Amino acid sequence: MRATLTLVSVILTTLVAAPAAVATPSLLTDTIGPFGQPYGIAVSPDGSSVRVLEDIDDAAQYVDPVTNTISGAEVVVGNDPYFGAFDASGSTFFAANWTSGTVSVIVDRAVVSTLTVGNKPYLIKPVAGGAKLVTMNQGAAGPPGVSLIDAATRTVDRTVNTGTTGDQLTSVAVHPAGTTAWVTSIAGLYLKRIALATGTVTAITPPLAGGQVPRAIFASPSGATLALITRGTNEVILLDGATGAIAHRIALDTVRPWAVAFSPDGATAYVVVDDAGSANPKVRAYTVATGALGTTYSLPASYTLPAGGDPAEWFATTPDGVNLVVAAIDAAGDTSITLFDTRSGRRDAVALPSFNGDFGYLALNPAGTRIYVSNGESAGLVAALASVSTPSAPTAVAARAGNGSALVSWTAPSDDGGAIVTRYTATAAPGGQTCAWTTGDLACTLTGLTNGTGYNVSVTATTVAGTSTASSAVAVTPADAPGRPTAVTAVAGLLRAVVSWKAPTSTGGGITGYTATANPGGATCTTTGALTCTITGLLNTKAYTITVVALSAGGTGTASSATTAVRPYKQLAMRKPSASATRIRSSVAVTGPSTITQLTTSTSGATICRATAAPKAKGTSALTCTVNRATRTALKKKAATVTVLTTLRTKQGASFGATHRVRLPKTP
Repeated sequence: MRATLTLVSVILTTLVAAPAAVATPSLLTDTIGPFGQPYGIAVSPDGSSVRVLEDIDDAAQYVDPVTNTISGAEVVVGNDPYFGAFDASGSTFFAANWTSGTVSVIVDRAVVSTLTVGNKPYLIKPVAGGAKLVTMNQGAAGPPGVSLIDAATRTVDRTVNTGTTGDQLTSVAVHPAGTTAWVTSIAGLYLKRIALATGTVTAITPPLAGGQVPRAIFASPSGATLALITRGTNEVILLDGATGAIAHRIALDTVRPWAVAFSPDGATAYVVVDDAGSANPKVRAYTVATGALGTTYSLPASYTLPAGGDPAEWFATTPDGVNLVVAAIDAAGDTSITLFDTRSGRRDAVALPSFNGDFGYLALNPAGTRIYVSNGESAGLVAALASVSTPSAPTAVAARAGNGSALVSWTAPSDDGGAIVTRYTATAAPGGQTCAWTTGDLACTLTGLTNGTGYNVSVTATTVAGTSTASSAVAVTPADAPGRPTAVTAVAGLLRAVVSWKAPTSTGGGITGYTATANPGGATCTTTGALTCTITGLLNTKAYTITVVALSAGGTGTASSATTAVRPYKQLAMRKPSASATRIRSSVAVTGPSTITQLTTSTSGATICRATAAPKAKGTSALTCTVNRATRTALKKKAATVTVLTTLRTKQGASFGATHRVRLPKTP
């Protein structure tokens, strides 16, 4: 029978590469058994093997995680094997025998050796990626401490005592690298740090209020932060893992803290609490950096936490910290497993009526997709719960054709099955070409497609629970990119340039638009098919060349040749020129050396006259241009309105311009 313990708690932090999540639990079976009072459950690193420790039979039993049935004969170990652990490969299993003070080493369903460790090894956990294991030696009948085991050599590196007989350990936290362990003792009233490589023990003595007792210690995934829970005065004390210095004291008044688990990034500490009357159990989220209370996740007020044992045995987070798993006793007196989704606050629960209100231990497989629960009593049962389901299909799939390619986008599934989507895969048919997404915007590009061939593209979503069905397919036909626009010209304007061009001979499956780009600066203008556009926002102090590209379903074509340089201009303040049938006269005020050009054109764009001046100093410069013979002849029939464009360029390179409409009179 399991020993009566004041409190024994362990948190071994793990760094998780792939996210997982827990959704509405689904009871696969609650009739795995019978076992001889099952308690501890261990799952191999790849999730393919499950061991259940039997207190009455003093044995380790094998469970097939696929069929959820007992597999083969049990392996007899030492007395009272409450917990066990696998090495990194999953080929060797270590069972900690509490009464015997030993660890049984099992390979191929046979005990190959027995290791002597410290007094009352209650817990055993893998660290350093499974290369080492640490036992917490409770020390009920001898000195308490920890033992460090080398998994490869199956030998005890060292056993370190942290106190004397009677200083029964109540909790242990171990750094994931296997460098450090921290222990608490209610009887010894201490929190101590153990350097596992050397066996050096250091007392950490945070100030405690009168009668305050250090009850349990928990470490963040990096070991940078410790959370100490106390009684007498109920607090959660956040400490620096290296120095033991207090970062925050979180006062809880009459609310009792039981266990702490950190988010994978160590930024949030989740604390299981209940009221002094063992009612209203909750999980509170605290921000580690500030100690501030965030979300509170409440179980029904009629629920109670399991009596006795270790709170860390009935509280866990999924590997990515997205969901919280809490065992409790519900209003009907049944053992119940409750899950909280930290993204939405959603609460789900499943009752285990066959457990008769008893509870032993819960364990998650490494992916977080399966929860195993033992009842720890004579019913001899273990429940297996599916904690996630496959996601629904992605929606709103769209595909944009490219040159031998297609850019595919989509919207996330409406139901992710309670797990984080870690991969999307787009597939083209025919051909089976695929592209995959793992981060960023929900899009990826299919390549290796044949231009002119129609494809149907669908998308699937993948989580730790599996891959969804395919989305509805969308059609897309890749095409060549269009050719190069020709005859590109640019005319300077008021801080702008008017660009014109001819369409390319190769349309790439149909031109959908053009983009003209000014260099330097990269200012653009676009059209949906017109062969001219105006680039605005240019400077009067720069000369610009401009290129044009055509766009089509096949992608972006090659840029055209660049235009000759044009200089946009600012507004030039000048009076309207005077005009006669033979001459156009104007005057321009200048502030220094400059070049002035005056161009007069007809409504058709034909040049009527041109004049230039190059003043050398500040003053007023007069320009006169003579109307050409053709225009003078035309004026004998009727008057005409012409456009006079006057531009001025300073010695420093700035350009200015003014446009006037001038009336040329009819001549006799």
